[in-house]
Amino acid sequence: MEKQSIFTTRIDSTVDPIEFSITLSNLIYHSTKSGNRPNSVILADKENYKFTIPSAALIHYPHNAPILLTNRNNLDDKVEKELKRLSPSNSVFLVGDLSKNIEKSINGLGLKPYSFISNDPIDNAINIYNFLNKPMEVIIVSIDSFEESMLSCSWAAHMGTPIIFTNKTEIPPKTVDLIRQNNITSVYVIGGRNSISFDIVKAIKDIKSSINVQRIQGNNSHETSVNFVKFHDVSTMFGWGYRQKQGYALSFCNKDNWQHTVCASLLSHTGKHTPMLLINKDSVPKEVKTYIDSINPSTGMSKPPFLHGYIIGGTDVISYKAQLELDSYLKNTAWFGNKKIEKMSYKMKNGDSIQSLANLYNITEQELMQFNSGLVHNMIHPGQTITIPVTMDLQ
Repeated sequence: MEKQSIFTTRIDSTVDPIEFSITLSNLIYHSTKSGNRPNSVILADKENYKFTIPSAALIHYPHNAPILLTNRNNLDDKVEKELKRLSPSNSVFLVGDLSKNIEKSINGLGLKPYSFISNDPIDNAINIYNFLNKPMEVIIVSIDSFEESMLSCSWAAHMGTPIIFTNKTEIPPKTVDLIRQNNITSVYVIGGRNSISFDIVKAIKDIKSSINVQRIQGNNSHETSVNFVKFHDVSTMFGWGYRQKQGYALSFCNKDNWQHTVCASLLSHTGKHTPMLLINKDSVPKEVKTYIDSINPSTGMSKPPFLHGYIIGGTDVISYKAQLELDSYLKNTAWFGNKKIEKMSYKMKNGDSIQSLANLYNITEQELMQFNSGLVHNMIHPGQTITIPVTMDLQ
């Protein structure tokens, strides 16, 4: 059963990555007419993030391609059914170390396969870069782990920026050649020191001194996801730049589940254009909570702007407990330290006083005065409407 709340929408499915990729495809592309069909579809191995992460750039226009995950050796029956439903007008992109059986199956469906098939993920990423007409901006992420690297998929899907790989301590020769031989002017390195060493930025500058190299990082993957959502390079317009107190839609993904996260980058391209924030299965890390607080409009009123969160996956991926915790943070509320403040209107009655109301709602008189500028002890009267800050401690 789907678990929903006022300020969150759960994109639910079984924990099976193939079924989840189909759920997202169904959500975005109804395929009832030409205007809501994808031009292309991406097929990728459900077991190998190293091939799937760079394919997110193919989601962008003009391909408008959802990622469907499949088994490496044969086309899953459910995926075959979804391909028939989608009936893409252009290509089915085959990404990674897929068996030739997959290509035969695509031909058998009367669709047009376009092969990026390779047994080397670095070659695969380079082939996608070349297919995208060798843009001047690229994202570099670690090939050694997915936790921070998969964050790149949201922007790649949103703007079509290619993703290429480095190792933690050394840039692979093929990536060096790509940077040296092409007109790349800006490189955005995503990942903290746990995934990419500090020497990598210097190494990129050594390849081409004129290149604009910027790094988005944090002390952990949660913080890196927050810093990426906040990042914006005004010279190239790279990055979401979500820093203001206004309404945003955000995707919340489990940091340990790359399949759901990479497939959900489709939401960064269509619909709400959502960046991704990483959370734990059962809890919202403090870095994400603090960030939500910093952009929450906090009007305390039932009118826009609002924040809204997409929960990526079923309760086996992100628990209902974590969802409700997010819902409480996304509400139009105010915060004081670890106190969440719900604003409630109250009409004064005979016998009410600032002291009695403060005692009744377990707040201080000072807090009550803070929410009611101009309120004076001896000048309140029955019928007067004031704001009561109702607090709940959140540790």
